[in-house]
Amino acid sequence: MTPLTADLLVTPFKNLDFRGNGQWDHYDHDFSGGSLSLDLSVPRSGNRLDHYGLDFVYSKDSTKSLGFDWNLNLLYGFSTGMTFRRDLLVDDSIYSRYWVGYKRQCWGVRVSLAREDDDTRIMLVFNLLGLGDIGTGTKVGK
Repeated sequence: MTPLTADLLVTPFKNLDFRGNGQWDHYDHDFSGGSLSLDLSVPRSGNRLDHYGLDFVYSKDSTKSLGFDWNLNLLYGFSTGMTFRRDLLVDDSIYSRYWVGYKRQCWGVRVSLAREDDDTRIMLVFNLLGLGDIGTGTKVGK
């Protein structure tokens, strides 16, 4: 039998979500995994919406990580953001990504730098709103 899974979503305020899930292993009579997350959206002037997120992921004997992300919409169509995930078992960074973007009414462009383990990538992505993303990336360093 697969583990029993339970999900929970609590929205105490319009712009705040708390999510959690867990898996119960019937054979080991123990929790086999789960996650907790907190998401906050902050409306600002000019119909801009900023996003902040924090999450914790647990998997028995393999993963215990903490992640943080934010997306900040600046003036004149510019935006910036980052995503960061850290492995708490080995006290090391798993993944980090930083980006800057520009968006107009029907198109956008984003430049990002992503690091995962010893791999670093720079990406340039064009977005035709309503149609999707077109982009290219290159590996830098090791």
